[in-house]
Amino acid sequence: MTAWQWPPEIVTRKRTKTTQIIIHHAASSTDISAEEIHRQHLRRGWIGIGYHGVIRFNGTVETGRPLDAIGAHVSGFNQESIGICLSGNFDYHPPSHLQMEGLAKYAFYLTELYPDAVITLHKHHSATACPGRLFSWAGFWKAYGKVKEKAEELKNMENFDVSPWAREARNWAMQTGISDGTRPKEAVTREEFWVMIFRYHNRERSNG
Repeated sequence: MTAWQWPPEIVTRKRTKTTQIIIHHAASSTDISAEEIHRQHLRRGWIGIGYHGVIRFNGTVETGRPLDAIGAHVSGFNQESIGICLSGNFDYHPPSHLQMEGLAKYAFYLTELYPDAVITLHKHHSATACPGRLFSWAGFWKAYGKVKEKAEELKNMENFDVSPWAREARNWAMQTGISDGTRPKEAVTREEFWVMIFRYHNRERSNG
């Protein structure tokens, strides 16, 4: 996740249920950030960014509206859905491999948090082509399947016994690519520590 956060002074209404995780594209010509989308949506007169997460070209997940807040991304479904937006315009180019991988990881993370929610596309709910004609629905499920398979393998490993107080941090470290989430109870060597800090530094620099 990146440093930009939803301004705490902007109050949002909370969802009472979550039945959908809806995928969008930004229809942007650039690798637009959550902060830039936030400014765009403010200019429309909204309280801020309508999506809950934004996936950049390099697969980085940026936070948008608070995850438990009612979003503003699909008319008629905002009360019970989470909106994920991918930077770019997939009517003209497909998502990058890293972007699709980041989406799959983030979507899987959300389905773990909201197990009753189903993953859909914007066009499944509205008369729109979003997330674009070059977004591969089959390709997404292939990437999602790989993430799910790896997660299930890890859950079955004896050394994947994560303490409840560390689970959120473990999930974040896996999602950002800092750690693979294995060996949670083992000591970290200096070499491993260096690599984790280096990965974090590179992600922050690439988002700079």
